[in-house]
Amino acid sequence: MKEFGKTYKGLSVHSIMRNADLYAQDLLDHKALVFRGLHPKDQEFPELAKAISLFGPEVEMGFNCHEQDHNNMFDMNPEFSAWDSRDPETMLHDPKNPSSFEAGWHCDQAPQKKPTSVVGMYMHTFQIPKGVGNTVLMDLERIWHLFDKQNQKYLKTISFDHRYSGYQLPPDSDPTDGFHPAVRAHPVTSAPALYWSGGCCVPAGLNEEYELEMDNYGTCFTAAARADKDFEHFAETMMTLMGRGPELVEKWAGITNPEVVFTQEWEEGDVMIWDNRNTVHTFHGGWRLGERVFRKLELGCEPVKAAF
Repeated sequence: MKEFGKTYKGLSVHSIMRNADLYAQDLLDHKALVFRGLHPKDQEFPELAKAISLFGPEVEMGFNCHEQDHNNMFDMNPEFSAWDSRDPETMLHDPKNPSSFEAGWHCDQAPQKKPTSVVGMYMHTFQIPKGVGNTVLMDLERIWHLFDKQNQKYLKTISFDHRYSGYQLPPDSDPTDGFHPAVRAHPVTSAPALYWSGGCCVPAGLNEEYELEMDNYGTCFTAAARADKDFEHFAETMMTLMGRGPELVEKWAGITNPEVVFTQEWEEGDVMIWDNRNTVHTFHGGWRLGERVFRKLELGCEPVKAAF
């Protein structure tokens, strides 16, 4: 298995497009590619992502490209209106560590019947110090291979409920659309990977059986683990592999294991494109609205097929 994440410097959009097949293979192998200081023009960004992305035979092509600065975090939570890591009166996290706020781990559009295949970010405005506002990815293919036999046997038998992993679904949507096999086969390589989208992603049916507090990220995960011994073993293993030790926690910031994570420290003009089919991601806080603004791209969608 190749190193998780790969960074390039000194390239142009033209040079990447000219060798698109090479970078498409790199994206499959490394799961995340960063192009430093690329500064693509508006239409170049989605064209670049499409050129270096590979899909399975059941893909529904299409893309959604839009401006984003996570202002939805402020809209959903009025108390976030003064989100500023440099002001101890208003920050959401440890004043001694400006990047300690961490959004929930998530996989884009996981509650959908056909989740997003490839995701891209173009950071066109970055007016904060490097190392603040990082995006962090976790390699779920590698995680799968690091699991012990007990975890692998258990995960082959279950589906996860992704409905509460940070996305609002239409009220008339089929609730089972967000039920996906816990071990997913990559639609291009067939490689198995854990398919899990964070702390509100628990075994299908468990939330109804135990009336879990699904809108509380860490509490839900911990309660599910206490209700199901096999899931508890999975949860403790996840915490250990992520570098936290086996204790169940309600905050997931500070993942330290370099074997399973890739951290993008943004600079203005950077582009990152990653495989949403075998990774999850999060971001760190530390900025005011308007200081960290990017174009977000979601490209293609594919069904989640069981690996076994």
